[in-house]
Amino acid sequence: MKGVVTLIYSAGSNVKRVADLAPLVFEASRRKDEVATRILVEAARELAQCAVVAVEKSTFRSGRIPIFLSGGVFKNGGIFLEVLREGIERRVPAADVKLSELRPVIGALLLAFERAGLLLTAKVLSTIRSSAMRFQEALYAKKRGEGLVEGT
Repeated sequence: MKGVVTLIYSAGSNVKRVADLAPLVFEASRRKDEVATRILVEAARELAQCAVVAVEKSTFRSGRIPIFLSGGVFKNGGIFLEVLREGIERRVPAADVKLSELRPVIGALLLAFERAGLLLTAKVLSTIRSSAMRFQEALYAKKRGEGLVEGT
């Protein structure tokens, strides 16, 4: 882990380079590396604090407060996800923390529909979900150089 710290603080280091190290830190933590685990715990605590501040600044005032976690880092689960959830739920007991299956832009779309007073029926939600999943699959296919299939 010493080399990782040097790399992070070296000149020219950027967000993408640091983000690319996340899988290595998760793997090291799974192998019981104390430094890696400490990094994940601290990162989860900081992110939980950010989520709490976002909730405090939001318009949610009653009922369950949906918090969707989106991105590859959350799929690693483990100590990071445990500490993050605990940190949010301890400070926001009404929080309903879930892993999102869809990209964040879809959540923004759903909130915009809701704020516009549009009725989000099960059929509408199903159509949005299936369209988003097809779009996501097409993006991954394009990244892999497979191209897009007509009619999808």
